[in-house]
Amino acid sequence: MKFGNWLNEKYKTIENLNSTWGLTFCSENLTDFNQVFLPRKGDNLGCFVDYQEFYSDCTIEYFNLQRDAIKKINPRFKVTHNICSSGFIYKLDMYKLAKNCDFLSLDNYPLHLDFGQ
Repeated sequence: MKFGNWLNEKYKTIENLNSTWGLTFCSENLTDFNQVFLPRKGDNLGCFVDYQEFYSDCTIEYFNLQRDAIKKINPRFKVTHNICSSGFIYKLDMYKLAKNCDFLSLDNYPLHLDFGQ
């Protein structure tokens, strides 16, 4: 599983993962990275935080595949990513993403307030 492989790269040993996620406290030790679970609401906070970072890395990896395909066609093409203000922005590491873009773009949807006039 890709998440388990990502964790293996980050923590190096299953013991480090167990310790960081606090799995030893409740005797929930994992013995292999293949046993890693995807977090659900209310699950282990350490797992949830790592999954958010993993999710961001996967998104950036996918962006890079698209960017590379475009640059292969014409290296002079500029490639951007729209960083609109959706909830997704909080899960995506914008600093890592920005390093892979020629520039960032932003949607700005002004809020229309109707005061009954």
